[in-house]
Amino acid sequence: MPPVDSSCATGLEEDFAADLPGGATQELRARLREEHESAVEALAAQDTVSTTAHELGQAGERAAQWTFERDGFAAIEPDLRRIYRRGRKRLRTACAEPSAENLHDCRKRVKDLWHVSELLRPAQPKRMKRLSRRAHELADLLGDHHDLSVLRVYMEVHPHHFVDAPRRDALLAVIDRRSDTLRRRALKLGRSVYELPPKRFVEKVERGWRKRVQTI
Repeated sequence: MPPVDSSCATGLEEDFAADLPGGATQELRARLREEHESAVEALAAQDTVSTTAHELGQAGERAAQWTFERDGFAAIEPDLRRIYRRGRKRLRTACAEPSAENLHDCRKRVKDLWHVSELLRPAQPKRMKRLSRRAHELADLLGDHHDLSVLRVYMEVHPHHFVDAPRRDALLAVIDRRSDTLRRRALKLGRSVYELPPKRFVEKVERGWRKRVQTI
């Protein structure tokens, strides 16, 4: 199970104080902090030097296969199209079946689009800035949804971290309400982020590239 951030529970208790009994998350937050500290200690004890060296070696092997046969927009067009197409496909899957897993997969692809929009800002400064901002917001919404999903699973696995069942049930109800709100907001924003078909999206970026970048 992924680590759970205790601040997630703290935020719920602050935002939904009127819907939760006093101290609803006190024991839960204490347990989460203890587990976080243990995880940090375990990570510090790992041989990070050898792990990093191994990963760098693998990166070097991949770099040796790079080619530079194309330049200009032709060099980035295939990856740009792939990143946008994959993200759009993940969003459609999440809209059809908005499970925690599908929404999390969508977030991964949205972050790819966010990063590439930052890199391509010179091609269309205003449009790419707007796309970057919206993609970032979408990634945050999906990230918050994922955190709540992980917290919910943790609560189901560890019901003993609560003083009584009513406190646990009240918190679960709040999580479900908040998750539903985040899901609806994320899918609505996602549809606007990925409103263009991949071909039209890439064509628009290419026109800006040829006008502003290629002529420099």
